Amino acid sequence: MITSSGSTRITEQVHPLTKTLDQLPVARALACIQQTEMELYEENAWGAGLLDAQVVADLERIAERVAAALADPNGRVIFAGAGTSGRLACLAAAHWTRHYGAGGDRVHGLLAGGWDAYYHAQEVVEDSVSAGMDDIAPLLAAPGPVVYVGISCGLSAAYVAGQLALCRKRARTTTVALGFTPITTSVDRTLAGLPRATASMRDLLAVMENEPDTFLPTPMIGAEPIAGSTRLKGGSATRIILDVIARPGRVRQRLAAYRTLLQHLRKQTGLSAVVAWAGDLLKRGGALTYVATGAVAAMALLDASECPPTFGAKPFQVQALCEGLAQELPAFDGADHTREAYLRRARREDGFLFAPQTFGSEIQQWRNGLHQADQRVLLPYPEDLFTDTTGDGPLRDLWFKWQFNAVSTLAFVAYGKVLGNRMIDLRISNQKLWHRALLLVAAVAGVKPVVAKAALHTALGCDPETDMETKIRLAVKQERLIAWSVLIARGHQRHEALRLLAGEPRLTTLLHQPPSG
Repeated sequence: MITSSGSTRITEQVHPLTKTLDQLPVARALACIQQTEMELYEENAWGAGLLDAQVVADLERIAERVAAALADPNGRVIFAGAGTSGRLACLAAAHWTRHYGAGGDRVHGLLAGGWDAYYHAQEVVEDSVSAGMDDIAPLLAAPGPVVYVGISCGLSAAYVAGQLALCRKRARTTTVALGFTPITTSVDRTLAGLPRATASMRDLLAVMENEPDTFLPTPMIGAEPIAGSTRLKGGSATRIILDVIARPGRVRQRLAAYRTLLQHLRKQTGLSAVVAWAGDLLKRGGALTYVATGAVAAMALLDASECPPTFGAKPFQVQALCEGLAQELPAFDGADHTREAYLRRARREDGFLFAPQTFGSEIQQWRNGLHQADQRVLLPYPEDLFTDTTGDGPLRDLWFKWQFNAVSTLAFVAYGKVLGNRMIDLRISNQKLWHRALLLVAAVAGVKPVVAKAALHTALGCDPETDMETKIRLAVKQERLIAWSVLIARGHQRHEALRLLAGEPRLTTLLHQPPSG
C-alpha cells in the first residue's frame, strides 16, 4: 500500500499549480486543470498514480473476483458511495447491466440519499452509518458471492464505512475500499453506529488492511485543481477504475487507453472559447444549459447537479436538458430536464451548450429554431477514438465529463465563486464540509483556527456547544456562509459583513476593505 508521512488528506490539500487559478487567463487556467489530470497516471509529488504496479495488481485481482462472482448464478457486484462517488457508482452499475451481460439484479449501484440525490445533491446523508447499512443489508441477505466496492475519495464517508463494516462480517464477500489518500490520513472521528474497536474510518481500514479477501487501493492521484473538489480528478479516477475492473486481464491496457484519451483532449482546440463564453454568460446573469442525450446526458446532469453544493450556485444556474436518459438511468425522473420544462423558465440571457453527435433530428430542429439565446457546441467529437460501441462507452463518458467539468468550474471561477483555487461559496451539508469550511475561513482570512471557528458560529447565530447536526442544518440553508464568516473573522460586525456581501459579490475585493469603527 502507498503511504504518506503527512496527516492532511491529499484530497483536501491545495494544489500548487492552481493556487492563483482565479487570476489566470482562460487558456492558461484550462491548461493547468488539464495538466493536473495527467497526475492520475504519472509519478507526482504525492506518489504514484493509477499505473503504480501495486495498484494495477490490486485492480487485476479485483477484476478476477468480479468475473468469478458474476459467473455464479447467485453472485452480485455492488458499487456504492456518497455524492459524486455514489452517482458514478450508479452510472457504472447501469452501464454494466446494459453492456456486460449482467442481469439487472446482479450489479447494483448505491448512492447515499437514493436516486433523487443523482439530480439534487443531498450530501448530508454521507454522515450516516445507519443509512449505509440499511441500503446494503438487503443485498447481502441472499446467498452467493458478493464483491462490494465502496468509494470515498477522501476515505471519510460514514455511509461507506457502515457498509464496509457489514461486508467484512459476511462470508464469500470481497470487500474493496477505494480512496485517493493514504489510509493513515483517513478520517479518525468517531462514527455513531460502528463497533467500538473500529469506531472511525481510520480504525476500520487499519483492521481491514490485514484481512483476507479485502482490497484497499489508494492510488495517489494528487490534490485537486480546486481544493477538495473530488468531483474532478477523484471523479475521473473513479469512473476509470469502475470500468477497468470489468476487464480481467486487460486492466493495464485499459488504463493506457484512458491516458491516451486525455492526451488527445489536451491537443484539442476550441474549449477555451467555450469556457470564456460560459463565464461571461454567468457574469451577465444568464443560465448555462447543457443539451445532450443518452450516456452523455448522464455526464451533463452529473456536472449540473454538483454545481449548487460545490459553488453555491443558484437553482438552474447550470442545468441539463436531457433526452433519452431513462435508458441510461432507469430510475431517472426527467420532468425538470425536458425541453418543455426548460422553455417554461427560459430567459433571453440564457445560453446553451450542445454536446455534438448526441442529439437526433428533433433536438437539431429545436436547436436551429433558437433565436433568443447564444449557442455553443463542445469540441469536435473525435469519432476516430470511439469505434467499439460497447468498449468505448465509458471512454466517451469521460471525454465529456472532462469537458463539462472544465466549463462549469472555470465559469464559476470567472463568476467569483473561487478564490485562488478554493471554493469560497460551497454549501456546508455534512461534517466533511464543515471541517473544510473551518480550514477555508482560517486560510482566506489569515487567522488561527479558533478565530475561524468563532466567526463561523457567529455567522450562524449559534455557539460552540450547539450539536453538529443542528449546526449543519443551519449551515446548509445559508448562502455565502464562508465569505460571511471570513469577513467576520477579519473584524467586521455580523450585520456589516452581510451588507458588504450584498453590495459586492467578489470576496477578493472585500478583503482589502477595513472594518468600520
